[in-house]
Amino acid sequence: MARADDFGKVSLYKDPIVIKDQQYNEFGGHSSHVTSCRFSKNDTHLYTTGGEDQCVMQWKVRANMPGQKSQE
Repeated sequence: MARADDFGKVSLYKDPIVIKDQQYNEFGGHSSHVTSCRFSKNDTHLYTTGGEDQCVMQWKVRANMPGQKSQE
């Protein structure tokens, strides 16, 4: 699952999400709010669009992602 926010961050969660406060990985790239995020058909990439920066970014999804954070 992917989540985007108003601060230019994109978060990825491992599926399935079965516990409260599930750990996730957070990435930055956009200069302001992220307006949309979508996985590719084969789930190997995530595409995001930025509002203020008007950029489309392509992210490669990997199974091993360091830097797990806990949702608060």
